[in-house]
Amino acid sequence: MARYNLLHEPWIEVIDFNNHLKNVSLLELFNQAHQYKMLAGDTTVQDFAILRLLLAITQTTFSRFDIDGNSKIDDLDAMKQDWRTMWKQQQFSFEPIRNYLLSQENKFYLYDDEYPFYQVTKQELEDANIKKLGSISGKLINRLISESNNKDELFAITKNKNYLTDAQLARWIVTFTQYTGTGDKAKFPGMSVSASKGWLLGLGSIYLSGDNLFQTLMLNFIMDDSAKQQKPLWEMDFDEKAHLNPDYTPNNLSELYTNSSRLLFVDQDTDLTKEVVDVKAVQLPGIDINKAKSIEPMTLFQKPKSGKNKGNIIPKPHDPKKSLWRNFGLICNVLDKSIEHIQLPGVMDNFYEFMNHEVGGQQKINIVSVGMTYNHDASSMPNDEIYDRLNLNKNVVCDVMSGGLVERINEEISKTEKAVSILNYFVINVLKIRNTDNTDLADRLVEEAYFLIDQPFKYWLSHIDLDTDMQRYSTEWHNTLDKILVSKAQEIMYPLSNRDLLGCVNSKTDEVENVVTMYSQMRGSLKRQLNIK
Repeated sequence: MARYNLLHEPWIEVIDFNNHLKNVSLLELFNQAHQYKMLAGDTTVQDFAILRLLLAITQTTFSRFDIDGNSKIDDLDAMKQDWRTMWKQQQFSFEPIRNYLLSQENKFYLYDDEYPFYQVTKQELEDANIKKLGSISGKLINRLISESNNKDELFAITKNKNYLTDAQLARWIVTFTQYTGTGDKAKFPGMSVSASKGWLLGLGSIYLSGDNLFQTLMLNFIMDDSAKQQKPLWEMDFDEKAHLNPDYTPNNLSELYTNSSRLLFVDQDTDLTKEVVDVKAVQLPGIDINKAKSIEPMTLFQKPKSGKNKGNIIPKPHDPKKSLWRNFGLICNVLDKSIEHIQLPGVMDNFYEFMNHEVGGQQKINIVSVGMTYNHDASSMPNDEIYDRLNLNKNVVCDVMSGGLVERINEEISKTEKAVSILNYFVINVLKIRNTDNTDLADRLVEEAYFLIDQPFKYWLSHIDLDTDMQRYSTEWHNTLDKILVSKAQEIMYPLSNRDLLGCVNSKTDEVENVVTMYSQMRGSLKRQLNIK
């Protein structure tokens, strides 16, 4: 018997403008999206997975219907006009979304013997002769814990590790299909390629965030793909869900956003008020990361200089030690000739091509990064969350001409990183004089320096607009940065020992150098780098 309909049951967590946490159904969310600040689930990666689900619904709906609910086919110009109309109204045209979701209502039951949400049925598994199933317990699917059956999480934040409510299970199933790991062992019969660890687990995901959930969904709506035939997971048959072709590549965004790393099965008679959840799983092949440049709009990109993907454009995972602003040149359209341009994220291309002309004058644009680190071993277990955001003036992001604000900001980021490298050089040389090769200490101090730089730089960045006197404003930042770095240098420098004062002979210059002379050299280098008199 079908139970827990996600169109009507309150399972998605949001925050309203009174800062109250609410659970809402899919229909309620789309009807009132402009009244909610943001998604507010258990983790930011869960929110991102749910955001992609919501985008799949909007991409599918408005590829088939106009804002009045009339059918349309492959009309990108009409889609753009509908987008403009909804943006002007600052809320969704709810009728076409409602009609689409209700037409698919039988696909949105969490428990069902025919079309369980994001799952397959017992009969389908039997028909495919799949007898070996992996067992995914609540503590593995719940990324608040990320604990396997063989390894404990020492500081688990919940007593009942395997207990989930129906609402939590629905949210975590969506998340688990995207951030999976490979610790489970049950492959689809005859599958010879490696199992997917979850498409999003390998990405450096980014998206644009607006003043409310409606704006966030609209800012990430990809126009170039909107007129294509969309096919989300719930519209697929069993073979399409399995996508066993080793060259499998989603050809539309709704399919990509709902791509599942596993065939999942939950017994339709499960009662989570009386028992813990037991999700059965079958491994599926993953998507080749070399295909990402042509299909994935929500990731940073890189071109490795070594390794098996040398020279290829592939997703760039977020570095947990590196703030988002340090990847500014990979996000915004920098025309600086010194930068090797790889590929902008599709959401930024989409913004530059269409949305920056439509979203108003001085509106702020929030660029959000989200992701997970994972063990680089056989399990690929997700183990830590990454989240960061930049708040920028929309007109600043769009000032991409040569010598414009985007280029000037990128120059300041480069100067900032070079200034930190001067500190790093000083620390390494101090450690040499002290006859210690403690690279961990040097790395830690640099990491601490970036931590101290992070918030003031973001504040500096967020207050730039078209009227900013960049020469004066840059000088202010240079003075702030100099104080931070000098403070960190003094932290490693003092207290001075006899060895620090005696120093050693520089083999290249044949001169005696000690910590005091090195500090003086560092101060001089910083002043030259930051143009401080």
